Amino acid sequence: MSSGGSSCDSIDLVSDIQSPAVVDDAKPSHKEDGVSSMQTSDLYNLPLCERAGRLKTINQLTFFPMGVRRDLAKAIILHDYPLSMVDHMGFRELFNSVYSLVSQNTLKNDISKIHEFNRGISMRLFNETKSRIAITVDKWISCDQTKRYIAITGQIINNDWKVQRRMMRFVNVPCAYTNESVAKLTAECLFDWDVASKISTIAIDYAFDEKLTDILADHLSSSSLILGGKLLRMRCFARTTSLMVKEGFDVIGNVIEKIRESILFWTTTPQRERDFKEASRELSISESDSKLNLDSVSKWNTTFLMLQTALLLKPVFCHLKKQEFEYLCMPSEEEWELAEKVVQKLRLFYRMINCVSKYRSANFFFFDLCYMKITMSKWVICTDEVVRNMASKMLEIFDKYWKAVRDIFAVASVLDQRFKLEGVEGGFEDIYGEGSQKEVEHIRRLCYDLFNEYQSKASLEKTKCDDDSSGGVKDSDKRMSGYEKYIREKRKREKLDEKPELDDYLEKETYSFDKRLGDIAVLDWWRYGSSILNTMVRDILAIPILSVPPEHMFDTEDYRILSPHRSILHPTMVEKLMCTQSWLWTDIKDSYRVTNSYSWGTADDYAVVEHEAAEEAKLAQPH
Repeated sequence: MSSGGSSCDSIDLVSDIQSPAVVDDAKPSHKEDGVSSMQTSDLYNLPLCERAGRLKTINQLTFFPMGVRRDLAKAIILHDYPLSMVDHMGFRELFNSVYSLVSQNTLKNDISKIHEFNRGISMRLFNETKSRIAITVDKWISCDQTKRYIAITGQIINNDWKVQRRMMRFVNVPCAYTNESVAKLTAECLFDWDVASKISTIAIDYAFDEKLTDILADHLSSSSLILGGKLLRMRCFARTTSLMVKEGFDVIGNVIEKIRESILFWTTTPQRERDFKEASRELSISESDSKLNLDSVSKWNTTFLMLQTALLLKPVFCHLKKQEFEYLCMPSEEEWELAEKVVQKLRLFYRMINCVSKYRSANFFFFDLCYMKITMSKWVICTDEVVRNMASKMLEIFDKYWKAVRDIFAVASVLDQRFKLEGVEGGFEDIYGEGSQKEVEHIRRLCYDLFNEYQSKASLEKTKCDDDSSGGVKDSDKRMSGYEKYIREKRKREKLDEKPELDDYLEKETYSFDKRLGDIAVLDWWRYGSSILNTMVRDILAIPILSVPPEHMFDTEDYRILSPHRSILHPTMVEKLMCTQSWLWTDIKDSYRVTNSYSWGTADDYAVVEHEAAEEAKLAQPH
């Protein structure tokens, strides 16, 4: 193996580094025994360092050229570094001591290999998993808003009963965002991945028209959808929450601006920062609570936390106002009171979305929805006119979301052994009052409709398997066919006499186990068994509450924005980077211990690794 970039441009990337390449006459190191002895002058006077004994010469340095290429491509994918990084003089000098960096074209080729390999893994995951897939479609644009993209993501519960989320496409929309263009691209992706017949729900970004789901459903076979597509439409809780929070921010827009100006004023100079800290100490406010941070307008949680901190520091602002005549942007007493009222209400959304983001399945979420609806309904009838008007707008947004997702998440709670229909009864009673039993009965019928559909499909599949296995019966076996037919008919009669599985499940007492285990315990409970209910549970509990990853759940924009250096790339390369980044981070976050052998390389790489490992084992054996 050569360490030079030009001589190894054509080699494959390895997934795990096991074979060393040796480089002689390596550059000296300044670190010895884990302790650095480098001084500032060491950087400029190597002869002096050598005389002072501060240099350590390494005669042989173990070095893996293919591993460097692999890790370089991986780092650029994972951390959104620019591809031009390999052309930066300082970066090249860092590597050129032992390794000549590859060109941008070679880097792109390496990224393409990693993308293709991981794409195959994700496709196999979806194809080999028996459960249905919940789809989300999100809107992205380049930073200059000249290129449009949609991110198509699928979520399932795999055969090990672990929730898995994979980006399927990050596809360029060549024309304007229209329902037809987005639906066409999404349908093409579903057919390309061979999952069009396995869709459970589709969550469309709020930036798109609500009719998009209906148009997309026309591209799919209604017979392949759950209840003919009755439950196909979903919405994202994060986006709904952002819209409701925006209504609160609109009420105190002037106060937010004054608080931003106040923070800027007291952090502009070191002296003002010291004055603010000193005033905080005088008023017995801890240093950790007195830290001033501006918000990011694109993340509503930062604005909420900025307001919450400002309210805590109100005495400090008031105290300093008396001392600093140039401080003219402090909110008035009425504005402070208004901000406190609004922030108190917004705390519900902040706590709720942080809580929901930790859920790995949908069984708990129904009760959060009920609590939010009950709480906001109380706000609407409170005596404070400002809060009442704000809550009315929030509740209008929430009710649209409630209408779209209530039924499916109610079914998800029924499939939790701790709640079953009793949980739905309790949730609906406070919302619908005397009409709650009608709504509970609606959910009960929906559960049975779902179960009956799953049961019918299971029977059809079994009949098909029986027909396939009975084909081509030999003459010598025909004498047994009458007996086998009798046995099958007898079993059918016995099956009819059995209590339906869903009846048996609902009639049994609810289970009680450690609530701290949460959705993990629910998935583990259903994991063991092969009943019709198990299949139904996997499909329903896999439906995501948030259609965006956690890092985007506080976004305030209708779309997500690409980084500047990815915005200028060709859409094909953008897709490879975005999809592969999503796959690799998913592997890391899920703590997959096989990432070294499954995430970075190609099939040929594994043969190389195995061969080199075998050779090393031979050399290590005593002669």
